[in-house]
Amino acid sequence: PEPPTEWVRGYESSDQKYELFVPPAKKDQKRGHPVILFISAGDAPAGWSQLESLCKQKGILFASPFGAGNNTAMPRRVRIVLDVLDDIRRQHEIDPDRTYIAGFSGGGRVACAIAFALPELFGGV
Repeated sequence: PEPPTEWVRGYESSDQKYELFVPPAKKDQKRGHPVILFISAGDAPAGWSQLESLCKQKGILFASPFGAGNNTAMPRRVRIVLDVLDDIRRQHEIDPDRTYIAGFSGGGRVACAIAFALPELFGGV
C-alpha cells in the first residue's frame, strides 16, 4: 500500500543518504555481515566514533542516516530508517539475526518503535 501523502511529500526514498562502513568479507564467512543501524538525535549521522573500533574488530557493517533527527516528524523518520535498511539489504549480504537497531535520545525511541513493530528484521535493539 501507498504511505500517507504527508509521510512522503517532498521525500524520495532513492535519494536517501547515510553514513556506511562495510567491513571486508572473511574467507570463512558463512553468514552475511552483522549490522548496526544507528539513529541520531540530530540530522547528521552519529554513533560511528563510539562504535568504530568494535565494527572494525568484529567485522560489523555500520550505517546511520542523514536527516532522521528529532526535528523530523516520526513517520518520516521511520520511513528514512527503513529505506536505509532496505538499501543495505539490497546491496550487501547481511544476517537479519545479527542486525541491531540503536539510537541516542529520540533516535533510541525511533529504534525501539521500529524494532517492536518489525521484530523479524532485527536480532536486537
